[in-house]
Amino acid sequence: MYTRSLCVSVTLISASACIPTITDDLATVGKPRLLAVATTPAEATPAASITLRALVATPPGARAPAVDWELCLDRKPLTELGAVSPACLDRAGDAAVEESAGRGDEVTSSVPRDACSLFGPNPPPPKPGETGGRPVDPDPTGGYYQPVIAFLASEPTLGAVRLNCGVPGLTPDQRVEFGNRYRINENPRVDMLQMGASDVLPPDDTADAPSVRRGSVIKLTAEWAACPRKAVCGDGICGEREDATSCAADCPAGTSRGCTGAETYAWFDVAADRIVDRREGIAVTWYSTAGDFSERRTGVAETDADEPSARTTWTAPAKTGEQILWTVIRDDRGGVSWNSYRVRVE
Repeated sequence: MYTRSLCVSVTLISASACIPTITDDLATVGKPRLLAVATTPAEATPAASITLRALVATPPGARAPAVDWELCLDRKPLTELGAVSPACLDRAGDAAVEESAGRGDEVTSSVPRDACSLFGPNPPPPKPGETGGRPVDPDPTGGYYQPVIAFLASEPTLGAVRLNCGVPGLTPDQRVEFGNRYRINENPRVDMLQMGASDVLPPDDTADAPSVRRGSVIKLTAEWAACPRKAVCGDGICGEREDATSCAADCPAGTSRGCTGAETYAWFDVAADRIVDRREGIAVTWYSTAGDFSERRTGVAETDADEPSARTTWTAPAKTGEQILWTVIRDDRGGVSWNSYRVRVE
């Protein structure tokens, strides 16, 4: 979670972003905490409608306050080392700095029309008394992000929606090629959480909670979709060079079907002056109301993206009763989602 003493929240702008100092209780949820922020779609154009969701992890029997949302409109100063302008974290009510996006665990808003100028590759508008500023540099995946701030009891957590602003510096031919190959990001998703050698842990709203012995050490494996490296018409995914004309089965008019694992995406290699394919890395962060994890952040790097799973072990607490586990999955292009699971410790 974002705190003013750290560089950026693990709720992310990218799975490869700066990671805060780990404290002993980071993975333990002893009171209501806002663990992650997600946007749907995971990548959007200016003025597009978006849904903002917050994962407020709450121990059994506890109640959490409502989440307040703001879209940051203030470009951070060049001297600011943090991920966002500090003015966006103070809730001063300045319409030039922040735009209210609603209240609740899930709200609907829209991307600001000038987002690609404020936080993207387009020249930004000059501030009073200043000359025009420089465009924002992309992240390592070529992405730009509209900052989103979620407040839980006045504590800010930073999220972002990836902006589809195009790529600066392309030739006309490269622009056409990139448009044919690039597909907007899809939020990743944990499809199955395996407990031990073969048992599947069901999401907490679909079945009775399974039981485990107190103090037992349990292997957990989170699995997600195995995304194809090359687009094939009929695989259910609208990949590069596929559209409603070339493959209507995968790309119905007006929709985009991505893969919910480590996607292949087009990336402009500035040094080589050409467009190449890359694979997303995937990170899974683990949380629980009690017990401990051997590894609290696991996943696969871009070079290992064909492995669609991540593993850790959870040591059940000594006390008995119902416990909750959460998995938060993120990809390199800013996609986020989560699942929760219930376990009875006996």
